[in-house]
Amino acid sequence: MTTEYNGEYFQQHEGTAMGNFLSPFIANLFMSKFETEVKDKFEYFPRVWFRYVDDIFAVFDTKAISLDNFVAKLNNRFPTIKFTYEVEHNEQLPFLDVLVIRNSENKLEFDVYRKETATLRYIPNDSHHPFQHKMASFNFLIHRLLNFPLSKERFEHEKQLNKNIAKSNGYSVHLIDKLIRKHTFKRTLYNSTTFRRDTDHSKFASLPYEPKFIRGLDKIFKILISIWFIILKINYRRFWVTPKTKSTITKSQEYTK
Repeated sequence: MTTEYNGEYFQQHEGTAMGNFLSPFIANLFMSKFETEVKDKFEYFPRVWFRYVDDIFAVFDTKAISLDNFVAKLNNRFPTIKFTYEVEHNEQLPFLDVLVIRNSENKLEFDVYRKETATLRYIPNDSHHPFQHKMASFNFLIHRLLNFPLSKERFEHEKQLNKNIAKSNGYSVHLIDKLIRKHTFKRTLYNSTTFRRDTDHSKFASLPYEPKFIRGLDKIFKILISIWFIILKINYRRFWVTPKTKSTITKSQEYTK
């Protein structure tokens, strides 16, 4: 793969192209093959092994093999694929935004994990952002609250923390209760029937945000959204500027280079 910058061409020898929509798929495909080969060839492979992109949760039998030896064997397979590991501390181990806890009965419990650097700051209520953007963070928090398998005590603690987050960002604490009722109702409605709504075929357009201009347009142009998108595409093309250097070679030359 070649990249042009400032009139010069550079060739990438390893990895996938940043920003290419195929790159995540190819990387995930490679790692899936990597894991399959390791599982077939290694004398020991953990029975529990869950990978999400580049984070892995695994349960090891340290009597069968030491972690250092296992990771060293992994790192010897490809020079560009390197693994590091973190072990549980005080019977706790974070994985993504989940804190996995091993209780006294050797069973797993779960809690919400936040890094020490988390500021709990979101778009404040007095911001001029669209209301939907302000609510996006809180909808995520409530979705996580209702879908994580939390104990009753941890659920109430996380719920109160979400209320504190709302209050510190200028919102009413009743917002959290309202969103919980909304999400709970939608889930109950979804689970109460086997009937599913037809696939949404709505078309979307991306518009620059101008408060006085944009508010209310989503309702007005729901029917005319495809026409609106065409108008925007034609009119805005005059002002859009690409940050890339315009190539002096043809497409056929580019692919045969």
